[in-house]
Amino acid sequence: MNNAKKFMKKAYDILDRKPIVFILALSFLLNCFIEIMGRRSFNDFLSYIIKRPHLFLLNCFIIMCTYLIILLIRRRAFMVILVSVIWLGCGITNCSLMFLRSLPFTARDIFLVYDGLRVAKAYFAIIDIVLLALGILALILLLILGYIKLPKCNKPAKYLRSLVTISSLFLVLLFITTVITGDIALASDFDNINAAYEECGFAFCFASSIFDAGINKPDGYSREAIDNIKKSIGNDFTKGKTKPNIIYVQLESFFDPATIKGLEYSKNPIENFSRLREEYPSGYLAVPSLGAGTVNTEFEVLTGMSVDFFGVGEYPYDSTLRDRTCESLAYNLRDMGYTAHAIHNHEGTFYSRHIVYSNLGFDTFTSLEYMKGVEYTETGWAKDAVLTDCIVDCLNSTENTDFIFTVTVQGHGKYPDDYEDSPITIESFDGENMPAPNALEYYLCQLEETDRFIGDLIRKLENNPEKTVVVFYGDHLPTLGLLPEHHKTGSLYNTEYVIWSNFELEGRDKNLYAYELSAHLLDMLGIHQGTIFRLHQSCTGNEDYYSSLEMLEYDILFGEKYIYGGKSPFEPTDLKLGIKKISLTSVFYDGALTHASGSGFTPFSAIYINGSRKDTRYINSGLLSTRYDIREGDKVTVCQTDSDRVILSSTDEITYVSTS
Repeated sequence: MNNAKKFMKKAYDILDRKPIVFILALSFLLNCFIEIMGRRSFNDFLSYIIKRPHLFLLNCFIIMCTYLIILLIRRRAFMVILVSVIWLGCGITNCSLMFLRSLPFTARDIFLVYDGLRVAKAYFAIIDIVLLALGILALILLLILGYIKLPKCNKPAKYLRSLVTISSLFLVLLFITTVITGDIALASDFDNINAAYEECGFAFCFASSIFDAGINKPDGYSREAIDNIKKSIGNDFTKGKTKPNIIYVQLESFFDPATIKGLEYSKNPIENFSRLREEYPSGYLAVPSLGAGTVNTEFEVLTGMSVDFFGVGEYPYDSTLRDRTCESLAYNLRDMGYTAHAIHNHEGTFYSRHIVYSNLGFDTFTSLEYMKGVEYTETGWAKDAVLTDCIVDCLNSTENTDFIFTVTVQGHGKYPDDYEDSPITIESFDGENMPAPNALEYYLCQLEETDRFIGDLIRKLENNPEKTVVVFYGDHLPTLGLLPEHHKTGSLYNTEYVIWSNFELEGRDKNLYAYELSAHLLDMLGIHQGTIFRLHQSCTGNEDYYSSLEMLEYDILFGEKYIYGGKSPFEPTDLKLGIKKISLTSVFYDGALTHASGSGFTPFSAIYINGSRKDTRYINSGLLSTRYDIREGDKVTVCQTDSDRVILSSTDEITYVSTS
């Protein structure tokens, strides 16, 4: 105990007399801890500091600069502990996210914490979530106690000298960052975020993600530059000889396990997809995400834009498209007479799709709250079989041709490592660091059920009198502990796609980036519609292709919109939630329960009386009940709500009239 007190006293003394020395040493230790945690290997950490000592020291200096506020206050001990706790929390969070989703922690994740909490139950047991919440609460209480009890600095702060010191150190940091990193001053310049964090270190990349958002103004951006791009893509707005129904099916965590080297299993879980791949145009699809980030693949496919130009770890759905429209496949096909539908067997508010889809040009959106007969996996995700009828309902809802964008969810992680009695078993794996066998077998079972959905959908559509084309593709690889050397392509960012049609459609196998997929399909159909898509169709392979794509993305989303003559032609659509109308026709009271009668109800329907939600029991698609003594003149509606009780849509209101 005495030794501890002596140590603390000495530490306080150094912090008091030599604060720069103290925080520099502390920053070094913290950076070591964070990098070891993030890389989950001490050997990898040693390799990093040996190969890139300059970047390691840069990260130490970045961490040190966050402590400089102590020079301006007397509660130095408390502030040092507070900043240390924040960095330790970031390091632990980064390690956890790398384990759960194979993607590092960025500042954008802080803004997505609400969505993260909503899927936490799939990754953690309830007891784990409770213990974590209690731990955070205890930490907050300890910090409050520390603020009260920890000693203050003996001498008052010398503000002028401290400000000069802080300013000087930040200028030094800026200079060092520029000199050391050169043309990689921001981690977003890397091909993928994992490579950025491995190359530059956590502190540098996380700091970049704070300040690096949106698309930076490209060098040379001007009206003249955009006019030159416009000339290069031409004015041929060809709408094609035929206008088939166009269906996209984005498959959650879907890939061919046969692409894992040395893996042998008892049964091919993707027989339907494999057959389609042999008979129809297909190829590898380079996606921007691994283990998570479904909406970024979705964004690239729908818009033809690359997320590489956005900030580190940024999700355009969250940061950009909530409050502005964007040219998309839906908008372009609507101009050709298509009705644009979106379908997702998960909650409609997730990643703000119920808002974003309006800004992407969709007419309808059928989310989980509007689906009937949904079955769920052992980990709580909706199974994909329900989507077949949803797609058919969209096709039958209009007289004209339809564009349907479907997002599946069944294959979503986390995959339980205690799963037993699997109908598909792992027989051998020759590689190192084999994924947990039980978790992999569980994943293969979900993969087989999703593949069964693919087969069922094709059987429904192949005899459809309307010409129809379907694009199936994986959004990203699953989080199974796979390494790049496990995959036959040497990359964990390669999924696959296949383009099926019930009519003769010429096309060839081709490996693509996700942002090129839609342009490729439209080209096969003879459709040359949309600015970004025509750029892909006419300029791929040109020397300035990639820079032109960046400049167009900036102009459309953040610039002066020169490509449209100075004003975006796209307005948010009046997005209808659900295909089939949900209606409330009558309300009656049986002396114990209040009943709402109507049509189209689902387990997500809730009775609202006088604007207040009532505990609702779902009886069937035409009847709901609640234990509420309704009174003459009460106003009743039925609302579709997500699990957090966010209202997505409501029926017309009925005023209750007693029949007694």
